[in-house]
Amino acid sequence: MLKLQLNAAVLGAAVVGRGLGPVNGVVAETLPGHHVVQYRDVRGDIQGLVAEQTVQLPLEGSDDGAHHAPDPLHGAGDAKDKKKVDKPDTKTEQKVDKKAQAPVVKPPEGKYYRYPSYLDDVTKTPEMTPEMIKYVDDFASTVKLAPSEKGKFLNDSRINRPNEEYHRIWLHANGSNHNRNNKFKNSKGKEVYQQEVYHIRMSVKADTNKVMYVEYSVYEQNEAIPDGKSRTIMKKVFK
Repeated sequence: MLKLQLNAAVLGAAVVGRGLGPVNGVVAETLPGHHVVQYRDVRGDIQGLVAEQTVQLPLEGSDDGAHHAPDPLHGAGDAKDKKKVDKPDTKTEQKVDKKAQAPVVKPPEGKYYRYPSYLDDVTKTPEMTPEMIKYVDDFASTVKLAPSEKGKFLNDSRINRPNEEYHRIWLHANGSNHNRNNKFKNSKGKEVYQQEVYHIRMSVKADTNKVMYVEYSVYEQNEAIPDGKSRTIMKKVFK
């Protein structure tokens, strides 16, 4: 409800000039370019033209978007106020959405291992506990890696299922004798290249991170071993 103070002279001229007479109930009249506004509750004696009356105007319908000059029946700036209310605050909504999203945390690298670029979320890979890191360090510190590895194994361990019972830990790195340019043929006549790849494998309980199995191995393929062969260096099984 919009309250307006109507001057008696203006109200009297509108009533007499339009030939409406004393209505004491309903006045329905339009000004050029405006909507019909109906008002029924006129507080005070409208026929006696009391100096200033308080009129309650129920505004119905929607604004047509046209610019209106201030007048006794329309409040100044109604259209602008309505647009301000209806327009959503997209900037505020975007800020709220960004705060609601949890930040992606990359898994931390170790002294002798790093993660591939596709494992950029700590929730995608098993946690490396001090026990697991010690097994990695004990082996990695004893082997000579290719210069391209920069002294670190690639930790390619992944969580394959949300509720898996065991996590599989797998790290690998090319040894110093790995050479893709040294090519030869295997026993089947297929051209292959010289390989030396070290592997660290572990199996850990998902709920406790307890190491149940650990193995060090190396895959070698060279002119002396043209078909390639994997050799176990150390293996332990825990109960």
